Amino acid sequence: MSIKMNKKILITTEKIILKVIKLLPIKLKVLFSQYTISNVKLDYKARDIFLSASSKNEFYRRKSCEKEPETVRWLEKNLAIGDVFWDIGANVGAYTLIAANLVGDQGDVISFEPEPSNFYALNRNIRLNKFSNVTPLCLALADENKVFEISLSSFEPGSASHDWGLIKKDSAHLEDGGMTQKILCANGDFIINELKIPLPKILKIDVDGAELLVIKGLDKILKFNVAHLIIELSQVNYKIAMSRLKDLGFEEVESIDKHEAYNILLVNRSNV
Repeated sequence: MSIKMNKKILITTEKIILKVIKLLPIKLKVLFSQYTISNVKLDYKARDIFLSASSKNEFYRRKSCEKEPETVRWLEKNLAIGDVFWDIGANVGAYTLIAANLVGDQGDVISFEPEPSNFYALNRNIRLNKFSNVTPLCLALADENKVFEISLSSFEPGSASHDWGLIKKDSAHLEDGGMTQKILCANGDFIINELKIPLPKILKIDVDGAELLVIKGLDKILKFNVAHLIIELSQVNYKIAMSRLKDLGFEEVESIDKHEAYNILLVNRSNV
């Protein structure tokens, strides 16, 4: 049987199953959803790490190492036992979990994920992999402490490309024309002084266009504490962001074209 035929049978079977589920009583639907959540293996070769997959987007996240091999290589190169790592824009936690493995029990991983569905999945994955060195925070890092409203691409766990309204985006990717969600934002001073979170040596920033707010809010931490930074940077923000990072003592080491709107930049402190 051809691959094309197998795919057609699979799609037809999926449609039939979905129709049957819709006909079930509500109680059975709830039970069915509880018992159909699967744990999938992350494509990380150094250690078995698992992700809970209750949505197609979470299932897609199992290929995070294939999607961003440069991020994995950067983590493995720069993280050591006992380090403190901040994952800003953690989503469901694929890179958080890799980092937790690399810093060991003596280290700390602080994972920031403001979108509630992703934050729920992030916590589920931390528990699934039995990591005790990860602190998840349902917060966005920004230039001030405030409540901010964003448009979500989806409420599904594992979703990304949410719109902060800071750069021009095609609204076609937003389901139902866009769903707004209010989230909590905090700056670096609040995180360190009020929440008593340990200072990071290494940062990952992946925040769907809000990079300038994050950099501004972490000004002191970037200047005095951080040695290595990997940032997904929108082309719209590139010049301003790199100018500010250079002022803070960083230099661009490598740039990787990800797609039309974003590049991944590897940035080190100039004297490291």
